[in-house]
Amino acid sequence: MKAKYERECHRRELLQKKLVELEKDLQNKQCQSKLLGQLQTDVERLHLAFNALEVKSNNKNEIYLILFRFLRRKILNLMLNYLWLKILVLHLLVFHLNLINSDMVIILKIYNEV
Repeated sequence: MKAKYERECHRRELLQKKLVELEKDLQNKQCQSKLLGQLQTDVERLHLAFNALEVKSNNKNEIYLILFRFLRRKILNLMLNYLWLKILVLHLLVFHLNLINSDMVIILKIYNEV
């Protein structure tokens, strides 16, 4: 009877140790589950933040592209205006040279007549 009692006590101790181990495992798994949930939340927040940064970056790139196109158009217009101005000056010079030439012809005619 005593041996049976000791076996039962020993068995009970083993079961209690096993129960304590299982409770520790359960606590560890619950803690791991909680940490995993927090990590998942952090990862989702990071994804949202990166998506927002990407949208912001794309918007800035779009703005820069629009600004670049606008400035390029302005520069091309200025260059075109400058070229037209040069052409106008050249035409005026040619006109002036023609006037001088015609004046010279008149002067030469007058000089030859005298």
